[in-house]
Amino acid sequence: MLVPFLLVAALAAPSTHTFQDKPSKPSADAEKGPGVVAMPDLGLTLDLSFLEKLAPDPDAKPPARGWTAAFAGSELRLQFGTIDLAKNRFHEPEDVVEGVRDATFEAAEPDYLAFEPVRAVRGPFGAAPILAIARADVEGTEKGELFLMGSLLDKVGWYLSADLSPPLAPEARARLTKSLEGCAKWSGKPRDPKWTDAEAKAYFDALAPAEARKKYEKPLRTDHFIVLSAHSSANQFGKKLETWYAEIKKVLPFEEAKDRRLMPVLLFRHDEEFKDFYATYANVKSRADVDFESWCGGDWYATHFDNDSEYDNRMELTKFLLINRMRAWGANNWFRNGLREYCATRANERDAAIRAAKKNRATPLDKLFDDKAWGARLRRMDKTGVDHEADYWEQSAVWIEFLRESKESKAKFPAFVLAIAGVADGDVDRVKSTLKSVFGWDVPELEKRWMEHCKTRK
Repeated sequence: MLVPFLLVAALAAPSTHTFQDKPSKPSADAEKGPGVVAMPDLGLTLDLSFLEKLAPDPDAKPPARGWTAAFAGSELRLQFGTIDLAKNRFHEPEDVVEGVRDATFEAAEPDYLAFEPVRAVRGPFGAAPILAIARADVEGTEKGELFLMGSLLDKVGWYLSADLSPPLAPEARARLTKSLEGCAKWSGKPRDPKWTDAEAKAYFDALAPAEARKKYEKPLRTDHFIVLSAHSSANQFGKKLETWYAEIKKVLPFEEAKDRRLMPVLLFRHDEEFKDFYATYANVKSRADVDFESWCGGDWYATHFDNDSEYDNRMELTKFLLINRMRAWGANNWFRNGLREYCATRANERDAAIRAAKKNRATPLDKLFDDKAWGARLRRMDKTGVDHEADYWEQSAVWIEFLRESKESKAKFPAFVLAIAGVADGDVDRVKSTLKSVFGWDVPELEKRWMEHCKTRK
């Protein structure tokens, strides 16, 4: 088993996620029959009657709320918590689960959590009628498994974890998964996935510089985006967004579920306004130090009306979709940046990497897997302006090209992207094992086949 109330400790620890845990009132809980817990203050009910020996956990201390139980011969410890949405820009239930998931990695030591990708199930789970759920194998001194699930209510996000040991047999795991997916029910009003005008303005006002806020226009809603802008002619940009979305979507194998919230795009009037925005957001000394035209800040994408670089927009939009739809912003630079460069370029724009491979000057795959090597190359380039190696972004894009387009691997490429979505940032061993499990090739075999691809490609 993991350390008791691991999630509470993890939520209290520093992390890249700045959410804060906020428990609902324990006194508001009520039992509605054996194993059914009602939380009237949240409008949420948890039906845990499928568990055996369910009892309040005597070790639970605020903000933790939990229970102990049993299922198919395994012992369980359950934890429930909420996260204040006023202090966190969460748009989808996956944001809750990913935040809790990411916060557990350090606190889990010496155990290791091997998470599967986050999945979505539709139903009456919250203001967002979607439940996000993820499962992990717990690898350590005592093997087990961990389930995380959660959704968004009107003012808070909620999560429930189920930590159990020993791990379940496949049939029992399938039963527990199905029961967990149906255990929560919310009685409130669903959100407007297209955003209200008031929500949109409040979001823009919280991020944009003062001058842009003064010129704010009515938001533009497209099929997948809400464009928040101080520009009076955003329609043309909205059409471009949907064109880029359709092209990137051909590469990323995610399903656009019904009731997803439109993704927020901040469109500034000109580059000075964008640079003012980014300089404030990133605490940059001067807008003169901002040398790019667009940026994905995680839950938002920002650019300006005069940015006519298709490469620039497609690069950042791919990141935006990897984070907010594919849920695959982990693994390593080789995967993330290779996908972005692939989606932002045409085949003939990757010819320098092809030529390097044909001259046997390609960077070894193990080196491309190492994020520290990317940083070292960047420092060399900053110092000297040149480097003997071909561009890592472009070489990684050719790797994605090979995996997605070659006859022997293209049918398996969607499964690869889906599988790698659960790999933690920097976990090179899992990247390699995922490649091996999907394609059946280890690194030497991969490099051999990639070189054949490069040498025969026109």
